[in-house]
Amino acid sequence: MMKKQSLLVLLLAMFLVLGGCAPSASNMTAEDRAIAMLSSAGVTVTAQAMEAARTQQEELAVLYARAGIEYDVDSDVELAHLALLHLGMGTFADDGSWTPSSSEVYAFDAEVFDIENMYALFLQGVQAIVPEVTIAEVQEDLSGMRTGTPLAGLLGLSWDEGTRRVSFLCNGHPYEKELTNYGDWFDAAMIDYMNEVLLAEGCEHRLHVVSSDYDQLVILIYGTQKQAHMLRVLLGAV
Repeated sequence: MMKKQSLLVLLLAMFLVLGGCAPSASNMTAEDRAIAMLSSAGVTVTAQAMEAARTQQEELAVLYARAGIEYDVDSDVELAHLALLHLGMGTFADDGSWTPSSSEVYAFDAEVFDIENMYALFLQGVQAIVPEVTIAEVQEDLSGMRTGTPLAGLLGLSWDEGTRRVSFLCNGHPYEKELTNYGDWFDAAMIDYMNEVLLAEGCEHRLHVVSSDYDQLVILIYGTQKQAHMLRVLLGAV
C-alpha cells in the first residue's frame, strides 16, 4: 500500500510540477523523482542539498558493495531522505556554533555532541522553521543531572541520570520544561512540549517528525498533519 501511495503522489506531483504534461518515469533521473516527491509535500530542495545527497548515496553504495550488501543507488526514496537531512542539518563552525540551513526542514542527530547546549540548539532549529515565534534568553539548568557512579564525573564520563531543565522566552512569554536526562541523548518530550508552546502562542501549525521512529537522525517540519503524513509515506517512515 505504501508503495502504491508513493507512486500515486509522485505521479500527481510530476503532473502538477510540469504543468499537466508528465513524461514517463523512465525519462526522469532519481534526482528528478526525489525533487518531485518532496515538492508534492511542499518541501523545496536546494541544488546543493540534492548534490550532497547524491554524493552520499554513491558513497554508501560503495560501502555496502564492499560489505556484500545490496543497495539501490537509484532509489529516489533514499535520495529524498538524504536530501532532507542535508537540507535541515545546518552547519557547525570551528567554534562549535551552529547555523541553520533551511526555513522548511530542521534535522538533527538525537545523540547530541554538545550536551550542555542540547536544547538551546534544538530551540534554534525550531526558530528557523517556525516564522511566528521569536525564541530568546534560553537557559539550561544541568544541576539535576547526575552520573551513575560517584567517580563518573571525575573520570570525564557523561551524565546519564536525573533531570535537567530548560527555560526560554517565546514571543516574550516565559516557558520552562523539566526533561529526563539521558546523557547525550535528546529527550523527545521536548518536541511535544514545544507544540504546547506553539498552541499557547496561537501558531497556525505544529512540529512533526517525518523520519522513522527508529531513526537516530530526526527530521522535523512545521506544517499540517496532512503534509507530515505525506512526507512520512514518501520516505517510507510509516
